Amino acid sequence: MRHCSPKSQIRLAVGRKLHHVKSIELLNAYRPRELDRVGDAPMAEQQTQIAMKLTNLCSVLALVTSVASAYGPPSPPPGRGLTVKTSSGVVHGFINKTTPAVRQFLGIPFAQPPTDELRWLPPRALKHKSKHVIDGTHYPPACPQYEGGASVYTRDVREFIPNPSVAQSEDCLRLSVWAPVKPKTRKPLPVFVWIYGGILDQRLALEWVRDNIASFGGDPARITLWGQSAGASSVDYLNLAYPDDPIAAAQICDSGSAFLRIASTDTTHSNFSAVAAHFACTDPATEVACLRRVPAARIEAFLAAYAAAGTAPALTFSVVPDERTVFANYSQRYAQRRVARIPAVFGSNTNEGAGLVAYPADPALPPNQTAVRTATQRGILCPAAQSARLRAAAGLRTYRYLFAGNFTNVSPRYWMGAYHSSELPHIFGTSGEFRGADTPLEKEVGEQMQDLWVSFAKDPQAAAGWDEYGSGKALVFAADGQAVQEGSLQTIEAPCA
Repeated sequence: MRHCSPKSQIRLAVGRKLHHVKSIELLNAYRPRELDRVGDAPMAEQQTQIAMKLTNLCSVLALVTSVASAYGPPSPPPGRGLTVKTSSGVVHGFINKTTPAVRQFLGIPFAQPPTDELRWLPPRALKHKSKHVIDGTHYPPACPQYEGGASVYTRDVREFIPNPSVAQSEDCLRLSVWAPVKPKTRKPLPVFVWIYGGILDQRLALEWVRDNIASFGGDPARITLWGQSAGASSVDYLNLAYPDDPIAAAQICDSGSAFLRIASTDTTHSNFSAVAAHFACTDPATEVACLRRVPAARIEAFLAAYAAAGTAPALTFSVVPDERTVFANYSQRYAQRRVARIPAVFGSNTNEGAGLVAYPADPALPPNQTAVRTATQRGILCPAAQSARLRAAAGLRTYRYLFAGNFTNVSPRYWMGAYHSSELPHIFGTSGEFRGADTPLEKEVGEQMQDLWVSFAKDPQAAAGWDEYGSGKALVFAADGQAVQEGSLQTIEAPCA
């Protein structure tokens, strides 16, 4: 599956946080574009409107790695190292003709299926199944979700949206692993974990990676947790929720941080009750148990119809601070030094808001530019800047970047520019598969970003090629005809002063 998708995060996916298959990659000595990569899915007005847009985009772009390959069924497993023993069972992987240097292990369960009485409960670890056989040659079903309304993703760049015909199931707490066939080193390889929705699900998956990745040739001491948009917020949430045991040795947050304003203000959970009432589950004492008996497809259909009709108030299901996994005051967490002391990258794009504000009635004309600037700056740029400043004040290694790419194969309308998620095809090396080949500059931008992401994952303390936040500099990609250059943080973060 070659369509790199932006990050997905929190939306009611059959009442639980949205999931899609997690991608885990072992980084070889060559650039990651040579690996068989899969993206992770987006998320997506100022405060309330931006939060609604982000959670709605979660449902648009959340499937990624659970989509069947566009290049046909996998060939029979040739070569060595395609049978791996894990705590979930014995996984049989494969190698295909598209990426013959990469071993692929798809759809490995890391938790019990969150179905029936386990729906809306914290995930439960699988019992150790040393003899259980797992067919890792096919993507599993995607989590229940629906596409959503008009946006740049549904109207202009549908490459971010996986095949809608893919099967869906609540049994989607699974992950996939990509690893080189012939590593260029005998040492364990650094690991990227590309994240998706569900804070406790993410944590359990990360524990599975820690316990099992060595069997695939990975180094559990060099895990980089990476997410985009609300997924970047999840990465940061975990960093602040598990300060003494983050598992990950580093983190990358594309267009998001713990300060991204997506937390729900629905502390009474009235949105859940509204859905329950639609299905005649009106007793507050039993509404959860009652709604558990409603098939997932019916809940999904109701939510899709409700959203399509533009019914008010909107039903959104984002994180609610519980002071255990998500906190109401992250400035206080930093002041108390309740943050994992691991290096981090925070970045954003120059025109994020083009993918977040209301889609124009006439797409030949741009959306409201005041709204776009507000969403770009207050919605994405400034939360990242706030995280970076607080981390620097706490003595934590922090690096910043800004993506300014405006390439017509990824941004087909003149007003899109470097919209929310547009950096991902360049990092994952799929930009040339959108609508036309990359320009020479675009190709160089992708290669530079890939090299720098890998450099950070290999040694996040040294982070060769990156400027530490205290230097007052950030890496700027695809601006002024240059693939990468140093930029002034004072200038970049001026709107946040």
